[in-house]
Amino acid sequence: MSKIVSSELPKGAFLKACEAQPNTHTDCYKTSLPKQVSLEGFINAFFTTWLFCIERLILKLVMKNHRATMILLSSRKVSQI
Repeated sequence: MSKIVSSELPKGAFLKACEAQPNTHTDCYKTSLPKQVSLEGFINAFFTTWLFCIERLILKLVMKNHRATMILLSSRKVSQI
């Protein structure tokens, strides 16, 4: 398995704009792979791992609850959360 290490943001990274903002957090990691991998292949492999599937499930449940709360607040059926 390849070693994953923390790294500085690369020059020109989109996150560079966020890095300078107060009260924000950015991070960057790098690794070397034993073979060439397309960006599409890497993204598919990365975002379809079991860990990200669990994260998507949690976000789906949280956002469903969040939407329900916003609907109740907007309909004035509750006055606070």
